[in-house]
Amino acid sequence: MAADMKLINGVVYDVIHRNLEDKKQRELRGESAASGRRDLISFFLNKGDVEYDDDDHPDHAAGHLADKLPRLGLDDSETPSMEDIDELVYLEAAIRECIRLNPVAPAMQRTAAQDTTLYNGTFIKTGTRVILPHYAMGHLETVWGPDAEQFKPERWIDPDTGKLVHVSPYKFTAFLAGPRMCLGMRFALVEVKTTLATMLSKFDIKTVKAPLDFTYVPSVTLQVKGPFETITALVSPASVAASCVALLLVYLATPSAHDRAVKHLPTPEGEIPILHGTLGILRAQRSGKFHDWVVDCCRKFRGKPWRLRVLGKTPSVVVCCPEAFEDIQKTKFDAFDKSPFVSEAMYDVLGQGIFAVSGPLWQHQRKTASHLFTSQMLQYAMEVVVPEKGTELVKRLGEICQNENEADRVVNMKRLLDLYTMDVFAKVGFDVDLHGVESDQNAELLDSFDRMSVRILERIQQPVGLWKLLRWLNLGPEKQLAEDVKAIDDLVYSVIARSIEEKNQQANGASPSSRKDLISLFIEKSEVEYTKGVHTNKDLKLMRDFVISFLAAGRETTATTMSWVILMLNRYPNVLHQVRQELKAKFPDLFTGEIRAPTMENIQQLVFLEATVRETFRLFPVVAITGRSAIRDVYLYEGTLIKAGTRVVMPHYAMGRMETVWGPDAKEFKPERWIDSTTGKIKIRLAIQIQRVSWRTTRLSGNEVCSGRG
Repeated sequence: MAADMKLINGVVYDVIHRNLEDKKQRELRGESAASGRRDLISFFLNKGDVEYDDDDHPDHAAGHLADKLPRLGLDDSETPSMEDIDELVYLEAAIRECIRLNPVAPAMQRTAAQDTTLYNGTFIKTGTRVILPHYAMGHLETVWGPDAEQFKPERWIDPDTGKLVHVSPYKFTAFLAGPRMCLGMRFALVEVKTTLATMLSKFDIKTVKAPLDFTYVPSVTLQVKGPFETITALVSPASVAASCVALLLVYLATPSAHDRAVKHLPTPEGEIPILHGTLGILRAQRSGKFHDWVVDCCRKFRGKPWRLRVLGKTPSVVVCCPEAFEDIQKTKFDAFDKSPFVSEAMYDVLGQGIFAVSGPLWQHQRKTASHLFTSQMLQYAMEVVVPEKGTELVKRLGEICQNENEADRVVNMKRLLDLYTMDVFAKVGFDVDLHGVESDQNAELLDSFDRMSVRILERIQQPVGLWKLLRWLNLGPEKQLAEDVKAIDDLVYSVIARSIEEKNQQANGASPSSRKDLISLFIEKSEVEYTKGVHTNKDLKLMRDFVISFLAAGRETTATTMSWVILMLNRYPNVLHQVRQELKAKFPDLFTGEIRAPTMENIQQLVFLEATVRETFRLFPVVAITGRSAIRDVYLYEGTLIKAGTRVVMPHYAMGRMETVWGPDAKEFKPERWIDSTTGKIKIRLAIQIQRVSWRTTRLSGNEVCSGRG
């Protein structure tokens, strides 16, 4: 892991260095800061002294494409425009269905910052960790209905209107909700739809093995795993044995206050004294079906809170219903925080980046990044960057298709999409061209990113003392992590340097850009007071943490989602046919080659495409499980007391599969569920009307809603 961190850090620092050097050259040419195109680093440096208030909570698919955008299939240089993409309803439905079943982040957690009570009365004591298993949420019949396990893009489409159905972010949790809702949600969805529309109008992408033989990699993000890949145990037998010996000597029979507060909650079968549920979790992890084990538990308890106890840690409360998610992510947001031990486990990789910190630093970075994810940026990305990078991707796929030997026409689509999405976000976020798709540059760095994601989850699951000992000794996975971080740092600092260099060149007479990137924003606002009495500065390490967080998120989420969408379209050829039919019907020029890519306006017309994307998010959220820790005693919606320090888990993967949330067809992949049958548009439901069954999750909601959602 040390080697992977070294590699990734190298790239991250390269990005920062290039960005800063560009700004320096621009200044030497006498150009004003306002003349430069804004990127993430610019925003980060520029927003440091700003005082912010709290957020205001800001073949079926193939036929679908062929009908809407037939011109796409006739010219490899054509990419759908934003206007084209808007018409691809079925494609979006398929993508959303993939995300539902396979969220990029399978789970998350929060720690209660104060005593609080959830919607059902569950009391969460300060310090309690709350886990939100997005993967499980997407599979619960209590949330999605009896067909929750089925891949049905139709569930996202209203049968009357043919348009996408709006689903509450507390039920469809892929992008989170509330103050932490994903900033890049809109950008991510549009990028996914545009890229898929371009590829599916020109290529038939088939899995080498049977589509149903694929599963997921147990890591922080829900990566696609092939049928013959090995599985890494997240809780090793050796670590369990060592911890047992140590804890047996200090074990106290009297339960803690955290245990007593939630002792009435049910626990999974097979718990034993001292070890609690550790062995059951170990078996689930070694089987490669941990998230499905969480789904089974959530179904057994019908979405009500239940206890998850692991050797040597305070109990976690797993919640899997929209009401609890809303409690944690919005209603009682101030009672929960990121778990300190999770932030510590992430520190070597993400440092003080937005995904590892809370409080003023988190608020500053979020506000800084929010200036990037504007309508102007989205227009620039979809009209300039995505068509340009999409042309390179289509060219690469075309070259592969021309190979006479069938074996040479096999490509690692996940890796190619990783390179593509990193190219796109590096250009949009940092104004740097990485040229990964063209040259296979940075392919090794992607392996480092993947290994680091797995290792972070291992750290979270293992006793803290064990991984810290391995890190101190520089042994095993910790040695690999250090190497990976160094490699990624090299990339990040290179990106920063190149970004600054290009901006300096523009300042010295080259053609200036009107849009600022994250590096420019970071520099401009770094010394401004963003919270009373708290300042930041132009610290290179902090800039590195800022850049690596967004670089990783910009690459991982969209690439993983597109991988799941392609896999689901292989599993459900009728959905692929509908997506292509929608494309052919609305944008035939995509197939003839008259346009390279759909415009923003086009994308909004692709109702079935959007429903497909939403259904994918529902079943496969990028983050399958997340959590928070209670920072004060609090009661959940149904009266459960969560003591301060208790961890609350939100299983997004399970939430998307609950029949109690999504109906009896929650297991099915049905993009149609997202489309209003009367209007043909994506369904829009008011929170007050949907209450029990409609707070759907996947990329978070509430205060933490994703900034980059599409």
